[in-house]
Amino acid sequence: RDRYRYFIRCIRHHMKVAGMLRIDHVMGLFRLYCVPEGHPATDGVYLRYPSDELLAIVVLESHRNQCAVAGEDLGTVPPHVRPAMKRHGMFRLHVGQWFFPSKPGDAPAPSPHEAIASLNTHDTATFAGWWRGGDIDDRKDLGLITDAQDIAERRERDQQKRALLTFAHATPDDHLAEVERAMVAATTDLATGPAEVMLIALDDLALEPTPHNVPGTSSERTNWQRRVPGWADALDEDRASPASRAAVLEVVLARPRT
Repeated sequence: RDRYRYFIRCIRHHMKVAGMLRIDHVMGLFRLYCVPEGHPATDGVYLRYPSDELLAIVVLESHRNQCAVAGEDLGTVPPHVRPAMKRHGMFRLHVGQWFFPSKPGDAPAPSPHEAIASLNTHDTATFAGWWRGGDIDDRKDLGLITDAQDIAERRERDQQKRALLTFAHATPDDHLAEVERAMVAATTDLATGPAEVMLIALDDLALEPTPHNVPGTSSERTNWQRRVPGWADALDEDRASPASRAAVLEVVLARPRT
């Protein structure tokens, strides 16, 4: 009724100060799942949104403000969403953690070309946390998996770790711990892969095991409250750990300057 004025103001406000705008849960431009008050989630329905018009606004403001757009297309994604994103020149996300090899001899699955690649997100385990199985610990502590599922997930994680170490092609003189060697290899793979943009998290450079956020929790976890320990050292060439220097160097060498 207001001709999308509020939506336009929101998009324009952020694009004025950003070189790239990330739209969280981009599926919200297409549909929204609504549950009547007092009813279980199974009684909900999807409300369809005028996605063509909303996407047109995003693209127009992107052009006007010379601001690239990325859509967070993770989770339950309708089949028409990613083709629409590609058609409108929007980056999608590729989370390397979900595509690590499952057996020795295999390589991580490559990212799409029109993607922003990263090892993880703020809603997943950090690399060190993944390596230690911290995300499995969380699901077990919160009662989300059974004892049998806990055992199966840890067995699968151990297989992935062995496969990633095999992929890393360790050399005797690199002086890196296994978690460091695997982090550098996974980072290098994303940096040299097809994705147009590569993100590397300070948490991973500092090998921080605790996640910023555990989705679905509130008082159970102290989400969004911790600082990143060792971040200054991770970014300082003289004080950074060998793993941090190696990871950043691979990203810099793999990404041409513009």
